[in-house]
Amino acid sequence: MHIRKATAILITLATLASCGVSQSEYDELKSENKRLKTTIQKLESENLEAMRRAASRHTEAEALKCLKDYYEFYNPNFAYRKPKVRRVNENTFQISLQTCINKQPFLSDNFHWSSEVLTLKINDDGTYKVN
Repeated sequence: MHIRKATAILITLATLASCGVSQSEYDELKSENKRLKTTIQKLESENLEAMRRAASRHTEAEALKCLKDYYEFYNPNFAYRKPKVRRVNENTFQISLQTCINKQPFLSDNFHWSSEVLTLKINDDGTYKVN
């Protein structure tokens, strides 16, 4: 009876020993796993950066809203008309427009309107700067 038990144990141990991987295969798999983890981290980082850039990319419509706020709040002594927006980069715009003193009879006479180009930068927090 003990011989059968010992034989069964030896067969089980031999089977288990033959199921493993060699040290070189293990090291190779470990190295591949590390490389894949590094690749995944790099791709996640690039994806987050792309998402951040996409989220922070402001539109021409937002630029016009900022321009309107600028003239209503910060520069009410002047009126503007005919704004044309050109994107410089993700958050910076060049705006060509005409301005005039915000008083009658100046507004109704084309002679008093002058052209200018402003640079508008919209920050990630929604604030903006006009130069």
